[in-house]
Amino acid sequence: MKKQRKWICFFVFLAVCCILLPKAAAYAKEQWIPFTEGNHEMTITIGDTGKFEIPEVVTIDEIQRKVYNTKIETIDYGSDYDWYDYNTDEEENTSEVLKVDKEGNFFAVAHGKVEVTITLYIEESEEEEMGYYNEYYSPYFDTLQSTYIVTVIPDMEKVTLKNSSQTKYVEKSVWGYYDIPSYTFSLDSDIVLNGSNLGIDVTFSSSNSKIKVSGELYENNIILYPSDKGSTTVTIIICGKPFKVTIKTIAVGINKNSLLIAKGKSSKLKISGVSSGIKWSSSNKKVVTVSSNGTVKGKKTGNAVIKAKIGNISLGCAVSVVTDKRFKVVKHAIKIAKTCTYSQPKRMQSKYYDCSSLVWKAYSKYEQNFGNKSYAPVAADLGKWCANRKKVVKGGITYNNIQKMKYNPGDLYFVTGSNNGRYKGISHVEMISGYVCYGFDSNGKPILELDYVNRSPGKYYGGMVGQP
Repeated sequence: MKKQRKWICFFVFLAVCCILLPKAAAYAKEQWIPFTEGNHEMTITIGDTGKFEIPEVVTIDEIQRKVYNTKIETIDYGSDYDWYDYNTDEEENTSEVLKVDKEGNFFAVAHGKVEVTITLYIEESEEEEMGYYNEYYSPYFDTLQSTYIVTVIPDMEKVTLKNSSQTKYVEKSVWGYYDIPSYTFSLDSDIVLNGSNLGIDVTFSSSNSKIKVSGELYENNIILYPSDKGSTTVTIIICGKPFKVTIKTIAVGINKNSLLIAKGKSSKLKISGVSSGIKWSSSNKKVVTVSSNGTVKGKKTGNAVIKAKIGNISLGCAVSVVTDKRFKVVKHAIKIAKTCTYSQPKRMQSKYYDCSSLVWKAYSKYEQNFGNKSYAPVAADLGKWCANRKKVVKGGITYNNIQKMKYNPGDLYFVTGSNNGRYKGISHVEMISGYVCYGFDSNGKPILELDYVNRSPGKYYGGMVGQP
């Protein structure tokens, strides 16, 4: 009758566990673990059931002794291999990993690691021979103890990859290196898998010796971090089951990120690294259009950004469309800056220039002499000329105006505030040559800076901007 009650309890216990994990129970294995003294390690799978066998009699020194009582303790390991939960009540089991009842029946509930300690209380032989034992008297006991370090792993049989190949693109940064993207592959799994949890063993290896790949497993997502661009096959082994994925990082680039064209003229943008799959678009089709092969055409004066969308990234070129005369002014200024020598004493000679004479020489040949046909005014006088004719942009250079592309090639940036007794303390003038696009932010907006004829692009805010 007592054995019958034990079997009834076991089946009730098993039924409750099957309700907790019906899918795991469908693939459950049954294991019977004999009691042997000492420490043992074992690995089982979620859904496995079985029993730690509790003997009624043990043989010590060829003498059979009766087991009068049993104590079962469970301790779950934390993620750092410290204990985070324990139970000393033989009537109750609070393990989140392995459910064990007082009869030794177990059910693997979740992946992790648990220590199961079974203590047998055995009456000492001498006391037993003296007849001290009865139901009202508590005799002295010997003990036998067995400890099982149980690692519960997920059942990987039904776990599959949702996709096994990805290609991404990367552009060389302005600092000259590639910011290699990560790759995420999702697993189709009934159980949530995390590489940081106990019972989950994950390794990564790359087929390409030039590309090292590290990774992590987080909530059924495999995230890979390659060290360099190129192609490789990555083998991921999770709890003994291998998965293979192919990742490819292709370096791409655009031949120009700044372009100046005259109204009605065309120019072609080129993408390196790929020959197909490029989607071209213009931020303002009234100003500039772009064809499917990257041919840009200026429709009317103004500024716009051409975007080339390639997979996961976008490349950009800031385009300024100007009149034919203004185009010649800016190009002539660029030529002076590249081919002539800076010298204030010789500023008006043919092979020399300073900041203000560069502006005057470029403009006077095609559009404007700033009130002096024979000699270049100084920077402060150029600024005063613009201000007197109300050809000034309010607020000078601002970040918002740059992003809105309010300035035009040929506009003049004046550095103000010097204590030199001149108009607004102007000490220097630079000609704006257009814009530079450094890519796009997370919201898809272009990252722009002003470009200059004789100064590198940069954040030069304030001052005064004249528009001759």
